[in-house]
Amino acid sequence: MQIVKTLALAFGCCAIAACPVAALAEPVSVAHSGSDALGKRLAVELTQEVMRHPDLTATTEADRGWKIVLVTIANDGAKTFYVSLVNKAPEELFDYYVTSFVGVCGAQRLESCAGEIVAKVQDPINAYERNWREFADADDPADTDELAKNDN
Repeated sequence: MQIVKTLALAFGCCAIAACPVAALAEPVSVAHSGSDALGKRLAVELTQEVMRHPDLTATTEADRGWKIVLVTIANDGAKTFYVSLVNKAPEELFDYYVTSFVGVCGAQRLESCAGEIVAKVQDPINAYERNWREFADADDPADTDELAKNDN
């Protein structure tokens, strides 16, 4: 019986080690500038879309991570919006601008507009995080030693 328990424990450890580790969700806050009701509703939809996204998590303004700045302007039944994506850097003096774009959204399309905004900011977030990991991995002394061996 002891052998069965030992084998079960060993198998369980191997199974856990073989499971891929899920990537952490990127923290994202939404900041809205505008006094119109439609713009406020778009900001709420955008926050909810961030919450629904598997790779993102909604945070407050004070957290580290990413900030989607949404500026809305009232137009006859449509909403013109400007979105800017910045990387919030608590250790630095300033946040880092990443990208921006403009669009138009009507009252009947708020949820789909929010989805389109999240889709547009997801690619730069993924690229930044991927490049940052590659850069951080290059700072690892073990990697430097390996590169030196390959140069010889």
